[in-house]
Amino acid sequence: MRRLRVMHAIHQLNVGGAENGIVNLVNHIDPLHFESSICTFVGGGSLKGRLDRSRTKVFELGKKAGNDPTLPLKILKVCRIWQPHILHTHAWGTMCEGIIGAKLGRIPVIVHGEHGTIQKKSVNTYIQRLVWGIADQILSVSEVHKQKLAKTIGFSQERIKVIQNGVDTNRFSPSNENKKIRKRLGIAETEVVIATIGRLVPVKNQAMLIKAFSELS
Repeated sequence: MRRLRVMHAIHQLNVGGAENGIVNLVNHIDPLHFESSICTFVGGGSLKGRLDRSRTKVFELGKKAGNDPTLPLKILKVCRIWQPHILHTHAWGTMCEGIIGAKLGRIPVIVHGEHGTIQKKSVNTYIQRLVWGIADQILSVSEVHKQKLAKTIGFSQERIKVIQNGVDTNRFSPSNENKKIRKRLGIAETEVVIATIGRLVPVKNQAMLIKAFSELS
């Protein structure tokens, strides 16, 4: 049986939620059924070193600063070389060029995923509504995000599917190390601890978490 070839388009493999999710996905997806590649608009990125290169092919387009009108043609060239069955673009930064390049390359299936930040300028919402209509499937990371996307962009909720980010529960689970950290911080083993890790930017909504903590206390 022929394996499905899936190419992910991302701006760069720097540290970030979307980038981390892509690396986790290509490193763990079933190699008996899928082949993976990543097409980055800008080369490099610290997460590139985490990739299992025996599983994943990486293409770097060498994007010029600012708007680069050559990107769709570069994506077309890469698609002709690797011949993916599915091109999966991620977020605003790869949407237009990636989907146009995929259409030019006659890729059978085009998927676009949104990971959190919503483009709210009128011209951006118009472009998204137009380009999303070309894609075969739009993805969101949560039900709330899906509803906000549909309302902000003016796009049908029925055409947006939710796939939540996966978590490695073997890696992120209670261990003996937790007891040591609790003891060092003076926290009893019976006390409930809630923590968060994220950048101090509005889209992460740390303010909501602080408000929730104050209500819990």
